[in-house]
Amino acid sequence: MTTTALTLPQGLYGITPDWQDFTRLKAAVEQACKGGMKILQWRQKHLSFEQSLQLAPQMRELCHRHGCLFIVNDSLELALQCQADGVHLGRDDDDLKTVRQRLQQLQRSMLVGVSCYNELESAKQAAAMGADYMAFGAVYPSSTKPNATHAELRLFTELKAYLDQKYPPQAAHKRPAICAIGGITSANAAAVVAAGADCLAVITGLFETEQIQTTARFFSDLYN
Repeated sequence: MTTTALTLPQGLYGITPDWQDFTRLKAAVEQACKGGMKILQWRQKHLSFEQSLQLAPQMRELCHRHGCLFIVNDSLELALQCQADGVHLGRDDDDLKTVRQRLQQLQRSMLVGVSCYNELESAKQAAAMGADYMAFGAVYPSSTKPNATHAELRLFTELKAYLDQKYPPQAAHKRPAICAIGGITSANAAAVVAAGADCLAVITGLFETEQIQTTARFFSDLYN
């Protein structure tokens, strides 16, 4: 089973805050894009499928205007219908094998990311099954998910070392990415990058700041 032709770039991976003001959300996302955000995940738990199907394509278009990938959380069906670049799978969602088989049947190219919490072996298995990225978290205490499992920074270092062995330099372009999520702010992000995270998934530490574009630029510059 192979990964898609798309690749997940290093950098800032924004996740939409659960705001009900869509105009405010679009403005905030645009500021983050201008600051160099590379990926946005649509995560709107308060919306129905039909409401998301109406609004998510508008956000996808905004992201694409700025060269930002658009990923949908939890729902492959929503990702397919709004023509997202990818889907993110949690513990309670469809499994990676099922999603890959469905995409193959539809002849659709889509990034697939998987939450691995603090489970190194799960991340290794996901990589072997064709995940485009694996996410560990919460790295730090998270206001979005206060009861989330804690993921130590050593997980990023150990998984990176494992993947570097599996994907030598000539195959480095096929290596899945490692994403960090949970409580990441401008004060602690550098340590996460140093540990081996390819992407920093941020909600509050990005969208609840006074200067979203400046904050996005700070996170993005950690990879330059």
